[in-house]
Amino acid sequence: MTFCNLYVSILVGSCLTFSSVNGQNEARAAYDLGVNYGTLGMFDSAKVAFERALKIDNIYTPAKLNLIIVNEIFSKQIKAEAAKLYFQGIVFGNLNNPEGKIQMLNEALEIDPDFSLAYNERGIANAQKNLYEEAINDYEVALKFHPELSEIYINKALSCDKLEKYAEATEAYKNFLKYAPAGYLEYIIYARHRIVEIQKSGSKSFPQETE
Repeated sequence: MTFCNLYVSILVGSCLTFSSVNGQNEARAAYDLGVNYGTLGMFDSAKVAFERALKIDNIYTPAKLNLIIVNEIFSKQIKAEAAKLYFQGIVFGNLNNPEGKIQMLNEALEIDPDFSLAYNERGIANAQKNLYEEAINDYEVALKFHPELSEIYINKALSCDKLEKYAEATEAYKNFLKYAPAGYLEYIIYARHRIVEIQKSGSKSFPQETE
């Protein structure tokens, strides 16, 4: 795996990322169904679909994060209208359209500025557009609400690393390792390796991609 491919795959939230091979297609189908229900405001059905995806693949991160969002809708932490726009943004993200995704997320955040995981998703879209400062700002807001989510830390670490903010990147990698579940083994190995590289290099630039 090249570094570029790793970077794209590790930006977690809207697309297929930390997922095992077994049951991948079934988990993705259940997840896509949940997203479609979310765009329609059918959050009970969305919850059932995301839970099914996680039963098929218990480290299917997009389903995990969107299940958190559905539960926050039910607990009145997120406004339903903002959530519908969020899920519309996820559809754009799954179509590899970061501009459309950002537009939908901006509208969602205008309605509900405390919509925590919408910031993580906007950070992902900004990072895909190489807007790393904006991405870091979004991740930091998301972490104020969810300081326990390893997925946000790894996203932040990668953007900090891209900007050669090595101290911040190292801290974020370490926080990722603190909270990451065992199923994220490939990325746990990567984060540990990257911390060692930064320490050994004295904060030199990113290593070259390798096949």
